[in-house]
Amino acid sequence: MYTLGARADSYYEYLLKQWIQGGKTEDQLLEDYLQAIEGVKKNLLQKSSPNGLTFVGEISHGQFSPKMDHLVCFLPGTLALGAHHGLPADHMDLAQRLMETCYQMYLQMETGLSPEIVHFNMHQGSTRDIEVKLADRHNLLRPETVESLFYLYRFTKDHKYQDWGWEILQSFNKYTKVSTSKVSTPRSVHQGQYTKVSTSKVSTPRSVRARSVHQGQYTKLSTPRSVHQGQYTKVSTPSSVHQGQYTKLSTSRRSFSRSAAGGPPRGSGCLVNSRLGFRIEV
Repeated sequence: MYTLGARADSYYEYLLKQWIQGGKTEDQLLEDYLQAIEGVKKNLLQKSSPNGLTFVGEISHGQFSPKMDHLVCFLPGTLALGAHHGLPADHMDLAQRLMETCYQMYLQMETGLSPEIVHFNMHQGSTRDIEVKLADRHNLLRPETVESLFYLYRFTKDHKYQDWGWEILQSFNKYTKVSTSKVSTPRSVHQGQYTKVSTSKVSTPRSVRARSVHQGQYTKLSTPRSVHQGQYTKVSTPSSVHQGQYTKLSTSRRSFSRSAAGGPPRGSGCLVNSRLGFRIEV
């Protein structure tokens, strides 16, 4: 099988990112990435009917399948990132066309949420571009489309990508948020059905004893009393399994409180886009 979906997507994504993070010195990574993109354009890229959406299909047992996982929506952002770092300009053009397709995977569903997998119509006379099979209609809150929207907005400054991200966020809030402030995974993107998230309390042992194989000594590990008030519990780590010596580790009450409240700790180097909910480590 040839696919950019499940069990393959991260490999292609990190060929480019490892090349960039390595100071652009590992030429083999770049060569493999460029060769892969050319292979995608030659063998997996097709257009749907009736509206001509560009999509990435799969080849299985020598036959092309117009199946595209939501996972493949990492590709618009990756292509845009490569173009930003000097790779061929047509990578950005392809990124924008695929970004439109990933957005349509949300827009054409009744809930405004993309299913896990879609199939594209390629036959003349089709009335809609996207079909969803019964087993694929669920949504797992995957981030790939929104991540790609972030890249496209940052590199093009086109505000439509912000607007698309905002629409998707509104749909997630409407159909996946439950009364406990948690989110659920919809069973169907057509009807907004969801899987209930249990709110029953799960008891957590106050301490876990890691015994020494020599003298039966142990280190207590306890859980924070409250994530709201910034209270914390020290965790000790044995410096010797023979003598039970340990090193005390403590956390800053102040910085823990800021992090638990949703804001980045001071000096963490985080960029936060409150509108789209992006958090980027820099």
